[in-house]
Amino acid sequence: MLRKLLLILFIFVEFTFAQNLDSLYQEFILRNSQSNISSQFQITNDENIKCGFGLSASVKTHLSEFSSDQLQKIEEILERPEMQKSIVSPSGFFRIHFDTTGVNVPGYDIQELAIAFDSAYTYEVEILGYPAPPKDGTYGGDDKYDVYVTIYAGGYGSTNMEDEIGENKYLSFIKIHNSFIGSFYTKGIEAARVTAAHEFHHAIQVGNYIYRDSDRFYFELTSTSMEEFVYDHVNDYYNYMKSYFNKPNRRFTRFDFSNDGYDVSIWNIFLREKFASQTPNTGDEIIKRSWELMSEKNQRAIIALQNSISEFGYSFTDLFNEFGIWLFFTNYRSKESKYFSEAEFYPLIKRTLEMDLNPSQMPIMISCEPTSLNYLLVKDNSQGMPDSIFAIFSNSDVKGTLTTGNNIDIDFTIETSTFNGSFPVGENYFAKIDGNNSSYIGHSYIINNELASNYMERMHVDFVYPQPFNYNEFSNICFPTFADESGNSELYIYSSDMNLIYNHSLPISVSGKMIVTWNGLDNNMNKLASGVYIYVTKTNGKIKKGKFVILN
Repeated sequence: MLRKLLLILFIFVEFTFAQNLDSLYQEFILRNSQSNISSQFQITNDENIKCGFGLSASVKTHLSEFSSDQLQKIEEILERPEMQKSIVSPSGFFRIHFDTTGVNVPGYDIQELAIAFDSAYTYEVEILGYPAPPKDGTYGGDDKYDVYVTIYAGGYGSTNMEDEIGENKYLSFIKIHNSFIGSFYTKGIEAARVTAAHEFHHAIQVGNYIYRDSDRFYFELTSTSMEEFVYDHVNDYYNYMKSYFNKPNRRFTRFDFSNDGYDVSIWNIFLREKFASQTPNTGDEIIKRSWELMSEKNQRAIIALQNSISEFGYSFTDLFNEFGIWLFFTNYRSKESKYFSEAEFYPLIKRTLEMDLNPSQMPIMISCEPTSLNYLLVKDNSQGMPDSIFAIFSNSDVKGTLTTGNNIDIDFTIETSTFNGSFPVGENYFAKIDGNNSSYIGHSYIINNELASNYMERMHVDFVYPQPFNYNEFSNICFPTFADESGNSELYIYSSDMNLIYNHSLPISVSGKMIVTWNGLDNNMNKLASGVYIYVTKTNGKIKKGKFVILN
């Protein structure tokens, strides 16, 4: 009976693998089809396919498993393109191949492309300290690293592995799209610049470290973050963040053909900015060391990352939970000079669960995937003013990501008074976490858009101050408002004859009073004449209104 079950299981696994192999083949042919060029840029799961590297690398490492007919078509695509002309980049490291006639003609300045690749080399090799990709002998005409400008690039570009030069290490060449016209998020030479930074790091990865199908998310995560490191002003990566911000409660190491790891490049950006004040930048060194461990110790990417962080004296558990806090303070929640430097342009993190504070519904059970972030919003109206409490739970079980399942279930209780086993959260709340393996669970709390450790209880006021307001004496005037989850309130200023002269959404103060502050300038940035004015603040449908005086 056992032998029969094992035979059935073997047949099922073989059949599933064959299905996956056929899907891989079909996707590879479609993405590189001359008769269907637009397929290279199809939007999948609301995202454009960015890079052809992972797909071609998977095909390359499974070559022996395809049929002879499939193999013939694959090898035709994997061959280096024949192009009409080439130039050497100013550094002498790259040879750029391109056509002067036909469908592959570049739509941007080829000299600018050569400079872009040189910039990627300078930053990634000479500044960050990565080893350059190995020389390829006489491929492409000489031993310079070859870049081919073609409409058949499999996306923005692709790094194509060739001869294996060591265990899981390969020579390579790069294809880059010739125009970036159409459904690309970023166009022209700017798209070419970030693609150079992205694909060149793939060449570094497979030439010096390792290629492993099961860690493909980390290859794309790192290469996408290199776009930001080398070309900070371009920001093509913004367009791939949404899928992670919409579902942070899935495991960090998710791998599929739809987006690979583009959306989690924000992790490396976090490491860099977290440690930016250190010399050398510890974040950059942690990233580079993780690649060394993947190669030297044959460690899986997420294990290598954890061990790299540990070598530098930090804890993945602590950093991953802090990462969850940084992700919260984006978009309208962003804080000036805190957290991500470009946070205001990032999407908002999506909450996992929302509920009103109700002791009868406690505890709340939350199932946390390995390397996931869960955002629980609890709304409380029992304190006389509404409070929004976000509890962030991070699961730092990196080993759990290597197999399916392994979720950690926790029971979370939050109340307005102390209870057995509880700990304080801010000034007015107490919480408790129960569950198996809860040592992997990090937790932090944000109350009314303020980290609980920085939280100050805010009191309602019903007056405007200072009054009368004088431009020579004061820089701002303060108006009472209500609390709101968004952290913002609408302010309207009317003249005494009810003409609207100012309206804007303003942040609610984080001081001890529930107020918004205004600089006294109207919608045209002019000062107001002396007189009596009317204010209205509106927050979540609740209104405060009254009069105030300006006296010049």
